[in-house]
Amino acid sequence: MNFLLDLIGLICLYLIATLGDSALPEPITKKILTIKDNLTIKSMCDESNRIRAEAGKHAHQLSKELCKSAQGHAEYMAEHGNMSHYINGSPGSRAKDAGWKGGFVTENIACGQRNVKSVFTVWRNSGGHYANMTGRYDRCGFGMARRGRMIYWCAVYARSIPKLDKKK
Repeated sequence: MNFLLDLIGLICLYLIATLGDSALPEPITKKILTIKDNLTIKSMCDESNRIRAEAGKHAHQLSKELCKSAQGHAEYMAEHGNMSHYINGSPGSRAKDAGWKGGFVTENIACGQRNVKSVFTVWRNSGGHYANMTGRYDRCGFGMARRGRMIYWCAVYARSIPKLDKKK
């Protein structure tokens, strides 16, 4: 997994270095994508849940807080031309800042893939990323941002905290 992330990171750095700053304008996406109307988020959720179904897992439910966290991180990575889980905080701290009040948070990130299918193929073929998609998480959020022709992707998976019935 680390080798794959290192390789993707090197490819991103190479493309940024060879294209130069003039070829890389500010990210196109500058607002938080809404869950209801955004086809990219819907497509990412559908693909993630398709992979979960193949593994015999229940579908994730989209969380507006986790989408806000994922979109914010995708935009941050695009703006800085840097793909990392730990720039701009951690997956958990970003989710908390976006309003997430649930449990454990993890994320998948990538850059350079041209479409939803290709980014999920990369994640599907990586043990750690696949474990995040098929793990014991029940909520998800997704984001995508562009910088020039480079696309940055973020998927956030988390566990909700069950509500306890208070008996009188």
